[in-house]
Amino acid sequence: MNRNYCIKTSKIKRQVMIYLITDLHYQEPKDLEKYHFITEEIKKEKPDFLVIGGDLLDEAIVEEEHLIIDKIKEWASITTTLICIGNHDLVLHKKQTIYHRNESFWEKLKETPNVFVLDNEFYETEDLRFIGLTLPHSYYYHYKENPNYLMRYLNRNQKTIYPNDKLNILLSHSALGFINQNEKTPIYMLENIDIILSGHTHNGLVPQKLEKIMKNRGFVSPFKDLFPKKIRGAFDQNNIHFIMSGGVTKLSKKSGLSMFDQFWNHELTKIIIKPE
Repeated sequence: MNRNYCIKTSKIKRQVMIYLITDLHYQEPKDLEKYHFITEEIKKEKPDFLVIGGDLLDEAIVEEEHLIIDKIKEWASITTTLICIGNHDLVLHKKQTIYHRNESFWEKLKETPNVFVLDNEFYETEDLRFIGLTLPHSYYYHYKENPNYLMRYLNRNQKTIYPNDKLNILLSHSALGFINQNEKTPIYMLENIDIILSGHTHNGLVPQKLEKIMKNRGFVSPFKDLFPKKIRGAFDQNNIHFIMSGGVTKLSKKSGLSMFDQFWNHELTKIIIKPE
């Protein structure tokens, strides 16, 4: 399923098309079957950028990782591919969830032509600046995406305020901590951010037929909160456009419910940015 959004801004000179995919949760070779529609769409539309917004992997160590690297090489041969890192990309799920960073995997991706892994790094063109934010393991698994922890962490560790000379697009696998901020204490790095692209919420597990009724609400959050607000879709807050992709995978293998994933649509989010 494609979801389409259009943003107008005076910061760009020509129209830009971005395809956003999140939460692929690759674990084993048969998962590649789910990604066929992505290949077909980018071949047909040839977007300016493909953004993979985190949780490319279901966990840090996966079966035959060269196959998912080959798939990304195929996409990058068509369009510039930008990747940010999500919580599942950085953990192993054994008896407990533990931090593990598969450095060799990410280094292989970084060596792939036209692929840019934005691990607390940025990529820019004449009009655009994509900023990839990697949030720590503790943010997801110890502090449960607590917005106060996020504010303290970023104001201590991410002190860069990006200039307002370009359209600043933040790629953060999860945007929940930004949405629930106490406005009295700002996060400095957000000062000139125009757009935040994220995933992580798996569309709040809202089926397509109920989306108009639910609007931006969901049935459940990633941490089992019921009927959360601002968990899916697009909305504006504090002069920032938030776009939260529903993700390719809704129920991963680690959930134990992956047999039900077929009842939700695999989402590709198309974003058109037009000169104002």
